Amino acid sequence: MTTVSLPTATELLKDWDALRPRSRQKEMGISALGGCRRKAGYHLQDFSPDPGFSGDGGMEAIIGTSVHDALAEAARQSVKLPLHARPEALEVTFAGLKGHPDLFCEPVLRDYKTVGHTTQLDRLRTHGPWQNHLWQVNLYAAALILAGHKVTIIEIDYIARSTGEEYLWSGPFDLAQVRDAVSWLELVRSTPAEYLSRDYRPE
Repeated sequence: MTTVSLPTATELLKDWDALRPRSRQKEMGISALGGCRRKAGYHLQDFSPDPGFSGDGGMEAIIGTSVHDALAEAARQSVKLPLHARPEALEVTFAGLKGHPDLFCEPVLRDYKTVGHTTQLDRLRTHGPWQNHLWQVNLYAAALILAGHKVTIIEIDYIARSTGEEYLWSGPFDLAQVRDAVSWLELVRSTPAEYLSRDYRPE
């Protein structure tokens, strides 16, 4: 009797992620704003000094992405959205960067984020969203506004992978966040990559 060798959950998730259109996008996206400046500089120059380092967050990021896709499918089935607002149609461009908002039902734009533990939710409740998340959703909003849509409310829905507990942050569209994000991007674009800070990978 031949024994069938079934792929592990990790192998299946990695194969699934590799086939996604967003995984094959080589250009830097809006979600990279506010991250490591050196990494962003290399990305914009289409150069990596360390081909073995993907910097994509590994399995943690893939699991988070799978949750995003499940939420998008659920939204398709249970939320009555106009055609332009359906998750599969939500690709935007701002300042030369592409982005993919998770859910938009005019005038509310929502992005989903997964975190590892409820302690991170406690931090978010006290201090608010991380800066890069605010930049990301406000640039999504700016792109939609330039495309003729109305966006007045920004929401970031955080869910802890360990417990399923949620924290929904809500605030108005903030043009100052857009200006700050574009200033960060212009600095990265105008600075040789070797002079940019290694924000998260000092080695």
